Amino acid sequence: MSAPTLSVVEPEGDALIDHGEAHPLIPDGEYSAVYIRHEVVTLRRFGNAPKVFVWFRIVDPGAAFGVEVYRAYRVAKALGKRRFVVKRDSELLLMLARVLQLKARPDRITLSALKGCVLSIRVGTVTRASNGSERPEWLRYSAVRDILRSETGVAL
Repeated sequence: MSAPTLSVVEPEGDALIDHGEAHPLIPDGEYSAVYIRHEVVTLRRFGNAPKVFVWFRIVDPGAAFGVEVYRAYRVAKALGKRRFVVKRDSELLLMLARVLQLKARPDRITLSALKGCVLSIRVGTVTRASNGSERPEWLRYSAVRDILRSETGVAL
């Protein structure tokens, strides 16, 4: 469920504002969701530090059903659009160890291990811009704050 791209043209001039893909805004709280994909990106706005964006689809009945939200994690090194290296104390590795109930040190782990699991996630509203300034209400959006646990067990 992808939101349309927004473009606004100023009526008095020729300035074009491209808002990109509109991000959904849902009430803060805990939701059941499933992993749908991840992508590794390196953007100037992050100081060229690679991040992995992990996308989830809400499966709770109600107004948020089907909404896609993401969580961005820092990674040590990008190896392509879907492959990356994490440090041993990274938030992403700690979350995977907790949610997948890893008992031994993983030499290789994949986010695809989350496929088939119904996960409990906490969603919050992004109210500040990257520079710390307050976002106008119409530019606020929802993002995953934490992946709490697997509700259906581990699908390894």
